[in-house]
Formats: sequence, C-alpha cells, structure tokens
Amino acid sequence: MTNKTYDTLKLISIILPYISAFCLTLGEIWGWDIVIPIAGTITALAGLLGSILKVLSDKYHEGKKLVDAEEE
Repeated sequence: MTNKTYDTLKLISIILPYISAFCLTLGEIWGWDIVIPIAGTITALAGLLGSILKVLSDKYHEGKKLVDAEEE
C-alpha cells in the first residue's frame, strides 16, 4: 500500500464518525427513522477501517525495525 493510499484511508476513517453524527442529527430533526441503521453502519465501518489501518501500520513499523536492525 502506498503512503498516499494509507493517508487517504486514514482521513476517511477520521471523517466517517462525523458523517455519522451529521446523519443522526438530520434524522432527529426531520424524523427519519431509517437514519439510525445507516449511521450505525457508517460508525461500524469507521471502526473496522481504523482497526485495519492500525494493524497495517504496526506491521509496517515492525518490518522497518527488522530492516534497520539488519543494516547495523
């Protein structure tokens, strides 16, 4: 994964909870019952994406430490 792809996915994972809150707010104002499952899905997706990115970041940094140690 390129740095640009990682940075884009990380930004998306940060923005998604705000989109969810926005949807819930509009749903409450306008009385849209359908918004609750949509906002829940968005929040779950943000959590999943954040978890995946954390695992990928940890693996990247772990691999980088191994390479740095081998170069010494």
